[in-house]
Amino acid sequence: MAKVIIMDLGFRAESVTDPLIISDASNLTFCFLTVSPKDDGVCENSGLAIFRSKSCLIYKSGYPNDEASLCSPLVATGFDGFSISKVIDSDWVKEIEGQNSKKWPNTNYSNRFSHWVFPFKDTTLEVIAADLEWELTEKPYSEVQIEMVSWINDNEY
Repeated sequence: MAKVIIMDLGFRAESVTDPLIISDASNLTFCFLTVSPKDDGVCENSGLAIFRSKSCLIYKSGYPNDEASLCSPLVATGFDGFSISKVIDSDWVKEIEGQNSKKWPNTNYSNRFSHWVFPFKDTTLEVIAADLEWELTEKPYSEVQIEMVSWINDNEY
């Protein structure tokens, strides 16, 4: 049975924007505006979060949006609808593993890939990747976009 772990990264997605996503066959990078809660409960801008993976198996972006996030099947496993989360023992990873095992019987994605969930205002981004690195930056959005495209181009086959 899948279990969701809410990740305390020190920030969450800012509530009115969605991510910029750039990918190719196995490389994925995305960024989004972040906020960090202060002691008084008010959130302050904490810059842009940039995530990267050189071994992204699959990702999907779209439904549910914020109004429907509590209808996600992941809610039953601990997803709260607004926190960046990691899914342990993911049904989605098992589904992909099962499909590929017909061609590659020794496929074992469950030990190599993690399932991440990033909720935003109008979309949810889910990522299955073996590695997922991130950083926060105060760089201008336009500069980050150029760096993301360069990173994808530098990591092509």
